[in-house]
Amino acid sequence: MKKKVCQKRTSLLLGFVLCASVLFHPLDGTAASPKEALQIEETGSSATLRDPKSDEVAESAMISKESQTEKVTGTSMPTESVQTTQGTEMVPESEGPPIEKGSETILETEAIQAESGSETVAETQGVRETEPSAQTDETETMEVDSSLEQIESKKNTLPQISYTTHVQSFGWQNWAFGGEESGTTNLSKRLESIKIRLAPSSLPGGVEYRTHVQTFGWTGWVSDGRESGTTGLSKRLEAIQIRLTGELNNLYDIYYRVHCQSFGWTGWAKNGEPAGSMGYAKRLEAIQIQLVEKGQAAPGDVTGTYHEKLMVIYQTHVQTFGWQDETSNGQKSGTTGLAKRLEGIRIRLENHLLTQGSVEYCTHVQTFGWQDWTPEGGVAGTTGKAKRLEAIKIRLTGAMADTYDIYYRVHCQTFGWTGWAKNGEPAGSEGFSKRLEAIEILLTQKGAKAPGPTENTCFKKESMGNNWRISQYRSTTSGQSMCYTIEDDYGNLAIIDGGYEKDADMVRELIRQHGNRVSAWIITHPHPDHVGAFNAIMSNPQGISVDRIYAVPVHGDRYRETAESYDQFEMYETFLRLTAHRDNLRYVSENDEFDLLGLTFRVLHAWDDTTNKLTSNLCNNGSMVFVLKGSKEKMLFLSDMESESESYILERHQEELDADYVQAGHHGNWGPTLKFYSALSPKGVFMDAPNWLLEESNRYDGYLLKNFFEEKGIRIYRFSTAPNKIVIH
Repeated sequence: MKKKVCQKRTSLLLGFVLCASVLFHPLDGTAASPKEALQIEETGSSATLRDPKSDEVAESAMISKESQTEKVTGTSMPTESVQTTQGTEMVPESEGPPIEKGSETILETEAIQAESGSETVAETQGVRETEPSAQTDETETMEVDSSLEQIESKKNTLPQISYTTHVQSFGWQNWAFGGEESGTTNLSKRLESIKIRLAPSSLPGGVEYRTHVQTFGWTGWVSDGRESGTTGLSKRLEAIQIRLTGELNNLYDIYYRVHCQSFGWTGWAKNGEPAGSMGYAKRLEAIQIQLVEKGQAAPGDVTGTYHEKLMVIYQTHVQTFGWQDETSNGQKSGTTGLAKRLEGIRIRLENHLLTQGSVEYCTHVQTFGWQDWTPEGGVAGTTGKAKRLEAIKIRLTGAMADTYDIYYRVHCQTFGWTGWAKNGEPAGSEGFSKRLEAIEILLTQKGAKAPGPTENTCFKKESMGNNWRISQYRSTTSGQSMCYTIEDDYGNLAIIDGGYEKDADMVRELIRQHGNRVSAWIITHPHPDHVGAFNAIMSNPQGISVDRIYAVPVHGDRYRETAESYDQFEMYETFLRLTAHRDNLRYVSENDEFDLLGLTFRVLHAWDDTTNKLTSNLCNNGSMVFVLKGSKEKMLFLSDMESESESYILERHQEELDADYVQAGHHGNWGPTLKFYSALSPKGVFMDAPNWLLEESNRYDGYLLKNFFEEKGIRIYRFSTAPNKIVIH
């Protein structure tokens, strides 16, 4: 850098030497007392020494001992210590911008060159520069352009980033610096708050940041050492964003990574990108932050910086009850079994920082029909008008629609739960004046498996009459049982068995959803896991009516002779007592055929003389075997038949056994043999046994049958995933 060179008189140099000799004792070099201190004043061509007592306007020159060191030609001058009223500040030798001292700017001392040219002495910083005398020699000035050099100096000096975190149990930690870890790992302690700052810099700009806090979501942006998060509330940080501002952002990248519960260290995020997770309820445990020059390599791996679990949040307005609490991700909103209509709905998305787009929806409203599409968060439907929702469509927009599928199903008056519609398909009914009562909404990754059956999502009057929904239900106990329902397009209900006595409340709810009326109830045989719920409900109907009952003609005396304790013979006796005076009970026989909600109900086997000849398992082998046939498809029910009766049934009805769907005999364990099933070719099989009964370690052979179906590629409808639904036509 070029410098101004000021020619000073030799007398000025001599004056400084004289000052130094007075300020210090000549023998021991100790500093003089304030009484002995003298002040330098340059007057004209000479430097004089004046006692401060005799000069009221004199200025004190506070000069440290180190500042007396001269810079000898060919050697470097040590760093000077400048004493101010605010303390001692180390000032580098190199030239730089003015140093602020309170409201007064202290100018950096210019170098002076002695007349002899043999050595250069740096003028002490902190001493006010006096006006040059009239006799000062003419100064030779050279042009200086230092701006480029100053910018390079700033650019090459990496600003210092520091940060501190508030850790569960431990409180605020010591400040960490660029790249160091703040927080803990392997201690399961959450970060609760953070402060980030940059050391003072000559470059304009700073650092700002925000955090995602448990319960509260994203906080506002704060900057330069302020706190982001909470303390004393036991709330975890879950994610963070950090960015530079001003000219700092043009020269540097800020990188950061976090240690996240379950996920471990994330990749390095930068310049405002989110790091951590949302939607998983996972705590941050530690953080590292580092600056690098713009465009330089990241400190490490930059993948997996952020884990986002998108959530769909929805809220319904229910007749009488008003707006319900928000629910999310597949939870039920609304009511079932209370005959209350949905009147309005709001839907929104949460946790989608990275994926752009939104959700929109429209509803079919009583009297008004289909409404316009409603943007995210708005109210679709009505409130205060007593108008029911009858159907709904929901879809995603933007990049969201390319990344996710949105599924939804509704509980519809008479029809019950529909199948799962998706991405703008209608769910509910049109033309039947049926209210929606509840809804479930779920997001899945694009192309992922549907959360359940997708048939019969919307019932339209013009296409009704040729569809039947058959549903399998599991027991509320841990045991195997049998409970199926059949529904037609008009909401009529038939029940097969019903399960244990303890399952009665579940069955009551199914009936209540259909107006407390059962069109037909089939009892395949009087074992407790088949007739128990029927007995309980008929003992206390609570308004439930049953049009027709179909049962097998059990030979009571023969059954009593062979019954084991597990048969619970008394269940059969209760059934007889409850149905003794009913004129709607029909005992069925082989080859009987009835109409069941428009389906053909054909009996292939029921308790008969062949059953009476058996020595054991009469109740199972005498159970009803039948088919339900639509115009195109049919389903075979084997009830609890076992191997003793399979040859008899194969001989007489082999062609009729070939059905699209099969309910496996005796719940799928310890029933007909593989030889029997080899004569069938269904596309789906229902097994009514819990998983523990189908394991290889179990003493029964259900696992052999399960493996047999799986090897043939036949879909298994598992008891553990019930309710399972199919539609036959």
